[in-house]
Amino acid sequence: MINVSNEWKSIVADSDIAPDFTAKETIVLLDGTVLEVTEADIVTNGVKCEDAVSGSNTLQIGSAVVGEHTVILNNIEGKFSNYDFTGAVSRPYSGLRLSSITEWIKKGVYNASEYNAVAGTVIIVSKTNMQKLEVPFLDVVATFPISAFNLLYATCLHCGITLSILDFTNKDFMINRRPSDETITCREVVAWIAQLGGNFARMNVDGYLELKWYDMDAFKQEDNINGGTFDSATPYATGNNVDGGNFTDYNSGDSINGGTFLNMNRYHHIYNIEKPTIGTDDVVVTGIRVKAKGIESDYGETYLYGTEGYVLSIDDNPFIQEGMAQAIATVIGLKIVGMRFRTMSLSALEDPSREAGDVAKVSDQDGNVYHAILTGISTTFGKLDTVRCEADSPMRNSSGRSTPQTKFESIAKEIANQKINAYDLAVQQLNSLMTNAMGYYPTVVKLPDGSQIDYMHDKPTLAESVIVWKKSIDGFATSIDGGVTWISGQTADGNIIAKTLAVIGINAEWIKVLTSFTVGELFSVNALGKLIASDVELRGKITADSGKIGPYAISSVGLISKYITIFDNGVFPLIQLDKFFEEIFSYDTKVPGAQRAKYETGKLFLGAFTSGGIRNEIEVLASDDGSTEEKGIVKITKFNESNSELISTVRVSDNGTIIKKYVDGVISAESSVSPNGGLDLKKYEYGLEKSSISARDNAIIMQNNGFSFGIVMDAADGKVYMNASGININGTDF
Repeated sequence: MINVSNEWKSIVADSDIAPDFTAKETIVLLDGTVLEVTEADIVTNGVKCEDAVSGSNTLQIGSAVVGEHTVILNNIEGKFSNYDFTGAVSRPYSGLRLSSITEWIKKGVYNASEYNAVAGTVIIVSKTNMQKLEVPFLDVVATFPISAFNLLYATCLHCGITLSILDFTNKDFMINRRPSDETITCREVVAWIAQLGGNFARMNVDGYLELKWYDMDAFKQEDNINGGTFDSATPYATGNNVDGGNFTDYNSGDSINGGTFLNMNRYHHIYNIEKPTIGTDDVVVTGIRVKAKGIESDYGETYLYGTEGYVLSIDDNPFIQEGMAQAIATVIGLKIVGMRFRTMSLSALEDPSREAGDVAKVSDQDGNVYHAILTGISTTFGKLDTVRCEADSPMRNSSGRSTPQTKFESIAKEIANQKINAYDLAVQQLNSLMTNAMGYYPTVVKLPDGSQIDYMHDKPTLAESVIVWKKSIDGFATSIDGGVTWISGQTADGNIIAKTLAVIGINAEWIKVLTSFTVGELFSVNALGKLIASDVELRGKITADSGKIGPYAISSVGLISKYITIFDNGVFPLIQLDKFFEEIFSYDTKVPGAQRAKYETGKLFLGAFTSGGIRNEIEVLASDDGSTEEKGIVKITKFNESNSELISTVRVSDNGTIIKKYVDGVISAESSVSPNGGLDLKKYEYGLEKSSISARDNAIIMQNNGFSFGIVMDAADGKVYMNASGININGTDF
């Protein structure tokens, strides 16, 4: 809402015919030529501005619409024939002739996208700075995770756009990963960021980007009583009932607050309307439904804040990722659920102080007053304004046939991306502001001691001004709310309070940063201590128990990556190498091809999965302490991993080689060879030894179910001795 004087408001409100508006324009060409275009240079009805914060027939959260301005210059005498308007920057102004002066207001900053010479005229069509965002987001330097504000800042800096806001809803919200779609534009990114906080994005009259929402609180400062209509019921069924009290107790009855005149500075009151199309019922937002998005596709996580009824849906924002739906829906719901307005489309007497995104009261010819949000405005100099308050009707929304979605208006990519740093951008903006600066009104307040306080303000009187500069012996300061609060300035003791600071250098004894510190596009530190840098050279000590180095995650006990782990648990060091089948990051997947190799103190290990879910392991120890039979310098073990069942083991140690086989986890057979030539073969049933054959030096001993048979060979006498309770040879017992 553009601030204007009380006389301006009075003229617009009291006029039955179009007020005496005038127009002018400053056009700066690419070569620096400045053209001051007056009303005499513009053909009748030759200035038009299109402004919107939502798409047609829908109420959008998170829009970023490109505004358009058209001016038709009178070129019958060839005044503008020799000028090239390619890339020209236009700043239109609207003025209203008051009783003693002409009051001027800015109507935006526009970049020429096309111009044509037609029948003695030059027609220039220009777009707002929102058009500069129509470049690929792929080239924006940003390291994720990143806060919504830092991503917005990086995107705007990349596109050469200045932010008018440093604070907005959910500005600290962390976005975990970058969208994978390489075709998205910076304008879509800005719209998605605006959507995270329940805002729309638009360009203000100075060409700066701002995130806002409709000021519905402007209507909450007063009680609204509807007198209803002259319906056929007796008594009348429509309208509100108000108790006037009695003469016995003058404190009885209802108390109605009509608000204050200051509240009227926050909304328009539109009279003298033509061709109105007004909805039959108020729109009341009952809920916000948010759907999170996954890495490859829709994640499926959906959360509804509020209730079913008139629900606004957000389901295509890639910054709302897993686990975020409820938090986003709650923040937006607290802001938007409950807002009430009436949809309408109408023509009204011209008033250039209206902007898309404002709120208004609209009075029809029957005296009914409706609350409206201005989703779009079309203004043509010297003609009626077209005002739109658009949204799905309550019936269409609740029926499920139409759910409001966030979509983006398609527009040609006409402005090239410009690489520029933050300081140069600030200098450009300052030069532009000063070149096109408007005048101020002075007020001097004399104090009893003879001193004075000086004010500079944007309207004829201090009381009706919004921008105020105040100068006193204690310092000077600036306000953008009529002097209620002071947002920047310098005190006499040298303290400077500023919104943003753009300088070449700073010499300081100390600097304290509360949120984030950024150097260019490749270095930043946020309030949580997160450092992002493209290249770091450190001399000295680094201590860390978390974070990441290349592919290695830092933990309190070592470095861990997908394939290599370097580990120290205070008892032994470990180096572990893993190879996983089809990039599956788990050794427990039990699929063919998974492998693991690792080193511990005194131990080497190799494991691999084969077909059928079989796991083979090889261990090489530094020594065999002989404490248990199972230990060996080399041990080979096979498992059936489907049920973690031991299949077989092979041990090689100083005591020999032992091979064991297991069935259902119980030993079934054993073979061993000792270094001195001993051989043992054993068979088991249910874990108990059933039979065996042992060869030792010159003896062979066989056992079966407790029965023992031995053979001894005596090389000295050439005889063989057998020991048995009985021998049967060829069926004959001996």
